[in-house]
Amino acid sequence: MKPTEDWLQPINGKFRREDVLPTARLSLAILEYSKQFNCSWISPSNIDKTIENWFYRNTKPGSHQIGSLYNSTNEHSTLIHVFGKLIFLLDLACVL
Repeated sequence: MKPTEDWLQPINGKFRREDVLPTARLSLAILEYSKQFNCSWISPSNIDKTIENWFYRNTKPGSHQIGSLYNSTNEHSTLIHVFGKLIFLLDLACVL
């Protein structure tokens, strides 16, 4: 099952209400989709491409770029996102 607009809009709204940084929303949406629908896949796939394209279309340009870890105004949050994404990908690899 491919993610739909009806699923993506509320997830993004939830992340916005929880003050999740835009740089983390894409990865968290992929993780949330996997949990809710009890599925895993090999990346790249239509599922993660659909989620990625939706976030790029529906968020401010450049909001997904992490940028330099040392020039960030919020270094701690950036580091958490980078390492969180790495752990997510490693965890996903173990499931497959």
